[in-house]
Amino acid sequence: IGNLLDRIYQGHVTDFIDVGPWYIFNLADASIVTGIIIFGAVLLLTRPAPRPTLVTTSTPGDEEYAD
Repeated sequence: IGNLLDRIYQGHVTDFIDVGPWYIFNLADASIVTGIIIFGAVLLLTRPAPRPTLVTTSTPGDEEYAD
């Protein structure tokens, strides 16, 4: 929301973290990238719970037939 308000009222977004000649970003940018990395790691490193299998206890000859 902060970036949207900056864009509307100032015409540009204020980036305030400068870590080199190419990397200038703000907290919103860092949060989005961090969230995407965590989401990807969770998807790659977790497995879905196994589904229970259906076990039948009928024996041959126990079938019921409709008349």
